[in-house]
Amino acid sequence: MAPSSPVDQLQRFWQGATLPLPVVVVGGGRWGRTWLSVINQAHGSCRDVVIVGHSNPDELRAWLADRGDFNGLQVAESLAEATDLLPAAAAAIVASRPRDHLRDGLSALQHGLHVLVEKPLAASGAMGEALLLAAQDARRDLCIGTEFALLPAFHQCVAALARKGARKATRVHLEWHDPPQEWRHGAAKQRHEEVALLVDLMWHAVSIFQVFAPDALFRVVRAQQNTSGNEGILQLQDEAGALCDLVCSTNAGRRVRMLTIDTGATRASIDFSSDVPVIIIDGQRLPASDELSAFGSTLRLELGAFFLHATGDRTPNFISSGASTLVALQTQLEHLLYS
Repeated sequence: MAPSSPVDQLQRFWQGATLPLPVVVVGGGRWGRTWLSVINQAHGSCRDVVIVGHSNPDELRAWLADRGDFNGLQVAESLAEATDLLPAAAAAIVASRPRDHLRDGLSALQHGLHVLVEKPLAASGAMGEALLLAAQDARRDLCIGTEFALLPAFHQCVAALARKGARKATRVHLEWHDPPQEWRHGAAKQRHEEVALLVDLMWHAVSIFQVFAPDALFRVVRAQQNTSGNEGILQLQDEAGALCDLVCSTNAGRRVRMLTIDTGATRASIDFSSDVPVIIIDGQRLPASDELSAFGSTLRLELGAFFLHATGDRTPNFISSGASTLVALQTQLEHLLYS
């Protein structure tokens, strides 16, 4: 039976992150190191964890030596070496750059691992489809790293709108802006040239839109980027005509994460630019939920959702069921951007 409330579901995910599942983290850069921190905090150590640094193993070892807080962690230079070091490995988190997701995801599946891949699933829709088919053939779970689908403030807002009797949203608008060289998770964010800005952020945007329109069947109706590739507009429409759009940039003066939801009679906004989101419904600020505020890391929630799915829990959640939808939308988006 599905959890009866957002609190119940998020509590399951939070606790699921503590499951003793031996895991391989693929990618020794910013995101791989971030995942080490998430696992370490959930488990209290990095025993039964191996990190694969394909291109930077020596630099990765030096970084770890300076840290000294990931007890039990081992470093490998390939997935094959990682599974030799950790024969009980059951799962892999692919946190390499997008151009390597297909290679690393296929390798993890070939080693019999359940796989979580950071967004985007692959550098192109065709590559993403190949990875989906490989997971199906291998009979292994393939989850996608769309952590914002689990942001507690979104689920608090959904529950509050339901209590008001609000109808289905007719317009959802997302503003997503970053300053150049923003410092996040201990390092400067870097754009990967193999993935267009809109393709990269579409994965987060759609996962957020699905929180407020869980049964919507989206199609891409507009996609536009400037010649520098650092500003873009993406518009989606569902089968009932509701519009969801994303406006994004990487040259802003400050970090902005702002979502607005309009149902016709009710208007809500969620400013999640900082660690403490602000929810406003019809001009009134919604008090923070003490229960939901306890879940302070969307990445830990994502880890728990993945671990639960990899250990046989089939309760639906977007990271485990949304990849095929997003791959299809990525293919549509690429057609509009590049044709």
